[in-house]
Amino acid sequence: MGIQRNKKAVSTIEMMVSFTIFLAFIIFLLTYLNPVKMPDISGALLDSAENGIENAAETDLIEMPVILDSATIKCFNIENPFTKGNETNVFIKDSKGKFVNFNLTDKNFTIQGTEDKMYYLYFSEDEQITTNKAPSPSCTTTFPPYKFSIPRLKKVYSYTLLTAFNSSYTNDAGYLSIKERFNLPITYNLGLRIYNSTSTIIEIMRQKPEKVIVKAREIPIQIIQGRETQYAHMSIQVW
Repeated sequence: MGIQRNKKAVSTIEMMVSFTIFLAFIIFLLTYLNPVKMPDISGALLDSAENGIENAAETDLIEMPVILDSATIKCFNIENPFTKGNETNVFIKDSKGKFVNFNLTDKNFTIQGTEDKMYYLYFSEDEQITTNKAPSPSCTTTFPPYKFSIPRLKKVYSYTLLTAFNSSYTNDAGYLSIKERFNLPITYNLGLRIYNSTSTIIEIMRQKPEKVIVKAREIPIQIIQGRETQYAHMSIQVW
């Protein structure tokens, strides 16, 4: 009888040990090997955020070269080549990159030149420019011989549009609307930072919880702020 009881006790212990080993193996399998992985949607989320920000803040910057027959002309008039345009979304540079004083009236530019033969007219429908200066009152103008060269179209990010985007972003209702337009799930968040080699140009960001996993994408861009354009980097983040 004692021998039979001992055999049953040993058999029970062996079963418990075997079950424990089996359970430990299952836990190891699920924890470390993870045979059923959830799909990583961070790439799709970053794509949606990038496309949404591009639609919200990117603008066209048109560069129109104008060539004079002579470089000795200090003040002159030319026709406005843009179908739209006023003094708040146009600026002018000479061939050395120096800003030129001008005004725009009756579909004509009055330009105070820098004794240069080539000038560049820039137009952006979305960027607001408040730093242009008018020509000197003593500037006597004529319509000299000139011609427009082939225009160039650049895709740039507008600081004015980014500021408007930030206004919606910081508002709870506006933020929900942004996530809906960007096709982002309600449980996810996004933010962005635009910076150059020395400083942050603009940061549109919400507070992140501790230990949250952040997925980011760095994109080289060109941004216009007033009449200044520069190359920069945009960091798009989702979490």
